[in-house]
This record gives sequence, structure tokens and C-alpha cells, in this order.
Amino acid sequence: MDIGVPALPANEGYSVTLQWREGFGPTINLYSAYEQDGGTLYLSDTATAISTVLNSGVAYGTVAPSAVFTLLLVHLGIGTEAIHL
Repeated sequence: MDIGVPALPANEGYSVTLQWREGFGPTINLYSAYEQDGGTLYLSDTATAISTVLNSGVAYGTVAPSAVFTLLLVHLGIGTEAIHL
């Protein structure tokens, strides 16, 4: 089962907004997928997680307890594929 944002046209101004409820939670850096299939191996394999951070370049942004993070889908080059959150 694929869980994520449904396919949305990037050129129609859709965005993703992330924030912690009531301002409590860890700080999370967001990176593009390193695995070619956009897989989730980074969640269970330390080497893949390290490669994701080291090879994905600069983080798209940071979700922190004190801030709201909004990303336009056009910045990700999203067309018809799903984004896994």
C-alpha cells in the first residue's frame, strides 16, 4: 500500500505545510529521496540513512517546534508521482 500525498499537478500551486501540533516535537530536516525508487529503506538501514543525508545535498527545509514549514510542490519537480511523508 502506498501512503502519501496523492498525485497533484505541480503547476497548479499546491503546497505541503508541516508543523507540530501545539508547538511540541523534534526538529526534523527534510531531504529528497536518495533511493532511486523513492523507497523507505532509510528508515531501517543506517547506511542508507547516512547516504541519504550525505548525497541528497542541502535539506529542503526543517520542521521545528517553533516554526511552520511550507513547500510548494513545484520546488520538488513533482508531476504525477507521490511524495512519501
